[in-house]
Amino acid sequence: MVLRCLPLILIAGSLFVAFGCRSTPARPPAQVEYVPPTRSSEVATIQGSRRRPGFLDEDHVGYVLMVDRKYLANPAKNWNQPVLLAPGLRIITAEYLNPPYNARADLTLDVKPGVSYQLKIVNGTEGADGKRFNDFWIVETAKGTIVTLVHHAEVTGSKGTYNPFSIN
Repeated sequence: MVLRCLPLILIAGSLFVAFGCRSTPARPPAQVEYVPPTRSSEVATIQGSRRRPGFLDEDHVGYVLMVDRKYLANPAKNWNQPVLLAPGLRIITAEYLNPPYNARADLTLDVKPGVSYQLKIVNGTEGADGKRFNDFWIVETAKGTIVTLVHHAEVTGSKGTYNPFSIN
């Protein structure tokens, strides 16, 4: 009896593993989700930036991940959408993404009402081992002036060893 039911048990178990364990990406709990200010006359804005390095390379995107340690909804997807900021000292957590590479940095920004800001990024390699890095800073968009310190962060991630142009 048990041997006759074994294929059914294995199929049911396989289906459970294949479909029963799937879930949608978790949203941050309400206490850690960023709620933008509502008074539009007293707010500032910040948005990310994108660099298109070349034909075969993917875009390099810098975006605001968190404001005052509170997560934004879909920050990578909404990198070019202005984020409302209340005036005062804010901690802007920025993230750099060039799949699968990424880096993060905390930037302290003294937000002035009515000002538009933009997160800037530049990346490269350094040292004999070619370590990847990304620099983050914020500029006041209208003046083009840098309003934060430049934060130098190590990039993590790996594209593996696949090279479509190798002749092995």
